[in-house]
Amino acid sequence: MKLIYAIMMTAVIFSACKTTKPIIIDKNNNALSNAIDIEKSVPDTTEYLKAIYADREKYIGKEAKLLFENTKLTIKSYSIMHDRLKCFGIYCSFLNEEETAIRHGNNNSLPYLIIRFETPILRSDLEKILGRAAGEWRTNEQDFFGKQIVQDLN
Repeated sequence: MKLIYAIMMTAVIFSACKTTKPIIIDKNNNALSNAIDIEKSVPDTTEYLKAIYADREKYIGKEAKLLFENTKLTIKSYSIMHDRLKCFGIYCSFLNEEETAIRHGNNNSLPYLIIRFETPILRSDLEKILGRAAGEWRTNEQDFFGKQIVQDLN
Protein backbone atom coordinates (compact mmCIF):
# COMPACT_ATOMS: atom_id res chain seq x y z
CA MET A 1 0.00 0.00 0.00
CA LYS A 2 2.83 2.40 0.86
CA LEU A 3 4.51 1.56 -2.45
CA ILE A 4 1.36 2.39 -4.40
CA TYR A 5 0.97 5.65 -2.45
CA ALA A 6 4.64 6.55 -3.15
CA ILE A 7 4.22 5.84 -6.86
CA MET A 8 1.03 7.90 -7.05
CA MET A 9 2.63 10.83 -5.22
CA THR A 10 5.66 10.70 -7.50
CA ALA A 11 3.39 10.75 -10.56
CA VAL A 12 1.44 13.71 -9.15
CA ILE A 13 4.61 15.64 -8.43
CA PHE A 14 6.06 15.00 -11.92
CA SER A 15 2.82 15.88 -13.68
CA ALA A 16 2.44 19.06 -11.64
CA CYS A 17 5.95 20.27 -12.48
CA LYS A 18 6.23 22.09 -15.78
CA THR A 19 9.39 23.09 -17.49
CA THR A 20 9.62 26.82 -17.58
CA LYS A 21 10.61 28.79 -20.61
CA PRO A 22 12.40 32.06 -20.19
CA ILE A 23 10.19 35.07 -20.70
CA ILE A 24 11.51 37.11 -23.54
CA ILE A 25 10.72 40.79 -23.76
CA ASP A 26 10.62 42.74 -27.03
CA LYS A 27 11.73 46.34 -27.46
CA ASN A 28 8.28 47.57 -26.33
CA ASN A 29 8.44 45.55 -23.08
CA ASN A 30 5.87 43.03 -24.35
CA ALA A 31 6.36 39.40 -23.40
CA LEU A 32 6.87 37.21 -26.46
CA SER A 33 5.36 33.75 -26.42
CA ASN A 34 8.07 31.85 -28.30
CA ALA A 35 11.21 32.11 -30.37
CA ILE A 36 9.27 32.59 -33.60
CA ASP A 37 7.75 35.79 -32.19
CA ILE A 38 11.21 37.18 -31.53
CA GLU A 39 12.26 36.68 -35.12
CA LYS A 40 9.14 38.25 -36.56
CA SER A 41 9.11 41.74 -35.08
CA VAL A 42 6.54 42.06 -37.86
CA PRO A 43 2.87 41.80 -36.86
CA ASP A 44 1.76 39.92 -39.99
CA THR A 45 4.22 37.93 -42.09
CA THR A 46 1.90 37.66 -45.08
CA GLU A 47 1.29 41.42 -45.17
CA TYR A 48 5.02 42.05 -44.78
CA LEU A 49 5.74 39.78 -47.76
CA LYS A 50 3.09 41.59 -49.81
CA ALA A 51 4.93 44.84 -49.08
CA ILE A 52 8.23 43.29 -50.23
CA TYR A 53 6.58 42.02 -53.42
CA ALA A 54 5.03 45.44 -54.05
CA ASP A 55 8.51 46.97 -53.73
CA ARG A 56 10.14 44.28 -55.90
CA GLU A 57 11.64 46.79 -58.37
CA LYS A 58 14.13 47.72 -55.65
CA TYR A 59 15.61 44.19 -55.84
CA ILE A 60 15.16 43.07 -59.47
CA GLY A 61 18.44 43.06 -61.37
CA LYS A 62 20.46 43.22 -58.17
CA GLU A 63 22.19 40.60 -56.05
CA ALA A 64 19.83 38.78 -53.67
CA LYS A 65 22.18 39.82 -50.86
CA LEU A 66 20.47 43.23 -50.84
CA LEU A 67 17.10 41.58 -50.25
CA PHE A 68 18.50 39.35 -47.49
CA GLU A 69 20.04 42.37 -45.75
CA ASN A 70 16.82 44.42 -45.95
CA THR A 71 14.43 41.68 -44.83
CA LYS A 72 13.28 42.14 -41.23
CA LEU A 73 12.49 38.44 -40.89
CA THR A 74 15.17 35.81 -40.45
CA ILE A 75 15.24 33.13 -43.12
CA LYS A 76 15.55 29.77 -41.35
CA SER A 77 15.07 27.20 -44.11
CA TYR A 78 14.71 26.99 -47.87
CA SER A 79 13.94 24.76 -50.81
CA ILE A 80 14.73 25.19 -54.48
CA MET A 81 12.54 25.72 -57.56
CA HIS A 82 13.90 23.26 -60.06
CA ASP A 83 13.48 20.80 -62.86
CA ARG A 84 15.67 17.75 -63.27
CA LEU A 85 18.78 19.74 -64.11
CA LYS A 86 18.47 23.36 -63.02
CA CYS A 87 17.54 25.51 -60.04
CA PHE A 88 15.52 28.57 -61.08
CA GLY A 89 15.08 30.13 -57.65
CA ILE A 90 14.37 29.47 -53.99
CA TYR A 91 11.51 29.41 -51.51
CA CYS A 92 12.66 31.01 -48.26
CA SER A 93 10.83 30.10 -45.05
CA PHE A 94 10.89 31.96 -41.76
CA LEU A 95 10.37 28.74 -39.81
CA ASN A 96 13.03 26.12 -39.22
CA GLU A 97 13.17 23.07 -41.47
CA GLU A 98 11.10 20.85 -39.15
CA GLU A 99 8.36 23.44 -38.52
CA THR A 100 8.16 24.16 -42.25
CA ALA A 101 7.76 20.46 -43.06
CA ILE A 102 5.07 20.00 -40.39
CA ARG A 103 3.04 23.03 -41.51
CA HIS A 104 3.48 22.14 -45.18
CA GLY A 105 2.48 18.50 -44.48
CA ASN A 106 -0.63 19.62 -42.60
CA ASN A 107 -1.62 21.80 -45.57
CA ASN A 108 -1.39 24.92 -43.42
CA SER A 109 -0.71 28.09 -45.31
CA LEU A 110 2.94 28.93 -45.10
CA PRO A 111 4.26 32.31 -46.19
CA TYR A 112 7.36 32.01 -48.33
CA LEU A 113 9.63 34.62 -49.81
CA ILE A 114 9.94 33.34 -53.39
CA ILE A 115 13.00 34.50 -55.31
CA ARG A 116 13.62 33.71 -58.99
CA PHE A 117 17.14 34.08 -60.39
CA GLU A 118 18.15 35.58 -63.76
CA THR A 119 20.57 32.76 -64.44
CA PRO A 120 19.54 29.21 -63.54
CA ILE A 121 22.04 27.19 -61.49
CA LEU A 122 22.84 23.61 -62.42
CA ARG A 123 21.56 21.33 -59.66
CA SER A 124 24.80 19.36 -59.76
CA ASP A 125 26.77 22.57 -59.10
CA LEU A 126 24.36 23.60 -56.36
CA GLU A 127 24.71 20.25 -54.59
CA LYS A 128 28.52 20.33 -54.96
CA ILE A 129 28.74 23.83 -53.48
CA LEU A 130 26.18 23.46 -50.69
CA GLY A 131 26.18 19.69 -50.28
CA ARG A 132 22.38 19.61 -50.65
CA ALA A 133 19.49 21.27 -52.41
CA ALA A 134 17.31 22.32 -49.48
CA GLY A 135 17.14 22.52 -45.72
CA GLU A 136 18.44 24.74 -42.98
CA TRP A 137 19.46 28.25 -44.02
CA ARG A 138 23.11 28.65 -43.12
CA THR A 139 25.87 31.13 -43.88
CA ASN A 140 26.90 29.06 -46.94
CA GLU A 141 23.42 29.39 -48.40
CA GLN A 142 23.18 33.08 -47.65
CA ASP A 143 26.57 33.73 -49.26
CA PHE A 144 25.91 31.54 -52.31
CA PHE A 145 22.35 32.67 -53.05
CA GLY A 146 23.21 36.24 -52.10
CA LYS A 147 25.44 36.45 -55.19
CA GLN A 148 22.61 35.44 -57.52
CA ILE A 149 20.85 38.18 -59.50
CA VAL A 150 17.14 38.51 -58.73
CA GLN A 151 14.90 38.14 -61.77
CA ASP A 152 11.63 38.42 -59.88
CA LEU A 153 9.91 37.98 -56.53
CA ASN A 154 6.59 36.10 -56.46
